[in-house]
Amino acid sequence: RVASHFYIRAESVARFNEMLSRNSSPFEADLFDIICNAQEFENVQVRAEELEEMDKLKKECPLEVKSPVEEFPGKCCVLMQGFISASRLKSFTLISDTNYVASNAGRVSRALFEMCLKRGMAGAALKLLRIAKTVDKRIWWQQTPLRQFGSELPQNVFRALESRTSGSHYNSFDSALSLLDMQHSEVGQFCHWQKGGRKVQNFVSFLPNLDISCNVQPVTKSILRFQVTIRPIFDWHPRWHGNAEGFWLWVEDSGNDRIYHQEYVLFSRRTHPSPINLELTIPAFDPLPPQYFIRAVSDSWVGSEVLLPVSFQHLLMPDQSMPYTDLMDLTPLPTSALENKKFEQLYTKFETFNPIQTQLFHVLYHTGAPVLLGAPTGSGKTIVAELTLLRMKRLNPKAKCVYIAPLKSLARERLKEWKKRLGAAPLNWKVL
Repeated sequence: RVASHFYIRAESVARFNEMLSRNSSPFEADLFDIICNAQEFENVQVRAEELEEMDKLKKECPLEVKSPVEEFPGKCCVLMQGFISASRLKSFTLISDTNYVASNAGRVSRALFEMCLKRGMAGAALKLLRIAKTVDKRIWWQQTPLRQFGSELPQNVFRALESRTSGSHYNSFDSALSLLDMQHSEVGQFCHWQKGGRKVQNFVSFLPNLDISCNVQPVTKSILRFQVTIRPIFDWHPRWHGNAEGFWLWVEDSGNDRIYHQEYVLFSRRTHPSPINLELTIPAFDPLPPQYFIRAVSDSWVGSEVLLPVSFQHLLMPDQSMPYTDLMDLTPLPTSALENKKFEQLYTKFETFNPIQTQLFHVLYHTGAPVLLGAPTGSGKTIVAELTLLRMKRLNPKAKCVYIAPLKSLARERLKEWKKRLGAAPLNWKVL
């Protein structure tokens, strides 16, 4: 399905599955290598006269190149990083190959992102979505997201913002949003553009940002209900946002790097800034982890990510109880227990009810207690339902019963059978 949706070769998908199975927690450099191992890039030839320039480009790459540049995955990885960094190339063949790699890398990254998302690989999915947007925008996720406004802001603003990093804990998106808490003059001084403080803040307010709140309720010992409210808190501008902005939202457990729920959320210009309310059913495990995370990542804006920790420390879970009823070792009940010759004629193909029907017979045929039955296919659930129907008609011949099925085909099949068995003699009931 992924191959057909993204026009990726089946051989590429098989290669991706093989490489992902060997490394369940890949780093960005590993994912670049996986992308460049796609069969779509096998036609990229390595030429001897390009190796010297390739070695220079490799030294400028922000990420490690896992494959040797003498092979097509290594060459594609170098050209892909050079394309994102806007490196200047001298060789015309390298320029041509770079354009080819860039035109396919985004599509391949999206395909891999979809695969990891369906597999529930939280870390890999996040990194691949970042890579896909990085290729589309030619902006690294470590760089300030204000670069996406292009020539609207001078380059010295970008350099000033990116020079104030704080190591591995630096978050470019949060750093940009922090400018909204300053005065215009402070922003101008911070960005080395005294007159442009207000303009910088205006563009920061265009960056897609969300406010997420969540209320957690336990349903059972193993199921949680998340009531999530997502509110857009950015200024909508048709030039930068168009008519809609999409976000990927998923619930993850960082402890085992798993995604338990994911969906695509779309905000429209027409309804902005109205919130979106979601109700999610999330599995819980014993022992319950201290928290899950709700992560929302923009589908198109580099750096636009929101992470909400959902703590379970004060959550009161229901007691562990087994809701299932054990199947008793009972003597099979004969059909004569119906004590009605007309009813007994419905079941002439067998002499006794099966164990499930035998255990439920008294409750269904002699009481009005509600019953929820979960049993495998072919275990006699239809006859169990018929026992309640027979009790109803025995007590009130004019009463009506409604049968509900999840599929039309099942309803038609039951209608055909009951018209033959219940609608004919000796019962002659009306079956519609």
